[in-house]
Amino acid sequence: MKIEAQEECRNLPMISFLILPMQRVTRLPLLMDTICQKTPKDSVKYEVCKRALKEVSKVVTFEVRMCEEMLVQIMESEVHVGWMKAKT
Repeated sequence: MKIEAQEECRNLPMISFLILPMQRVTRLPLLMDTICQKTPKDSVKYEVCKRALKEVSKVVTFEVRMCEEMLVQIMESEVHVGWMKAKT
């Protein structure tokens, strides 16, 4: 691809730019869990932290599912386009 050849992209494939945001998002529950572990259990902030962890985990799980569904659709589209090109 032309865009991958640009200096700013450092010859990285396009897929690396698509994966990076998802990798960052999926780390959020891990980071939040670490914060909860470091928060004293008798602190008022501990319960808030646990609720935040639960909510962040829900959002990340939902987003991962949505991305998986979109990836399947993209792959199916690519197969269909390849099949159409092969027919012509």
